[in-house]
Amino acid sequence: MLTFEARKHANALGSDVGKSYLYCGALTTVLWILYPIAWGVCEGGNVISPDSEAAFYGTLDFLAKIGFGCLLLWGHRGIDPGRLGLRIRDYDEDPAVHGAMGTGEKKDGAATNGHTNGATDGANAA
Repeated sequence: MLTFEARKHANALGSDVGKSYLYCGALTTVLWILYPIAWGVCEGGNVISPDSEAAFYGTLDFLAKIGFGCLLLWGHRGIDPGRLGLRIRDYDEDPAVHGAMGTGEKKDGAATNGHTNGATDGANAA
């Protein structure tokens, strides 16, 4: 799936999406191949020392987590999320931020200040 089928679907979304997927998929495939090799020369065959084992696994983990994340972000820097079927709501559109009403709308004749606690700009202060 990772090497063939998913790559075909990524390429169908555009060459930039396909290229980003190719980079991330290639890194993941290489690392998944190296993890069993690491186990074989460390715990499995006792070929390398525990210090080298820690460095080997540490490098693989760094590339698998941080390296993959950076590569994924770099690859998606110019890709519109809508092309991937995603809708990312903007901060100003979030009802949790502004309550049921948007900023600047009238509430009982007074403009709200954007907070959800019902405070106003002072026009209706008691």
